Amino acid sequence: MYYIICYDICSNKKRRLIAKALQKHGKRVQRSVFEIYIRQETELKKLTKQLKKYMGKTDSIRIYHFPENARRRSQSLDGKAIAYFPATMVV
Repeated sequence: MYYIICYDICSNKKRRLIAKALQKHGKRVQRSVFEIYIRQETELKKLTKQLKKYMGKTDSIRIYHFPENARRRSQSLDGKAIAYFPATMVV
């Protein structure tokens, strides 16, 4: 499942922790915006729980879900590729 996660966090330390957590799942496309791919709902719940720990009262984290075909129909006006996460990864 594809997601866009964006955040507005006051604390520099918490912002770094959030970015570090999100970089494990996808690609940073702007300072506070990540395109990520998560295979299982349990993995998303774990990530959500982790991100909530870093939030203060005035902070905001938003998670937008996109269907599988949304990436293919998306475009980047700056010419950079939209993040692609293959269904299978061989390590």
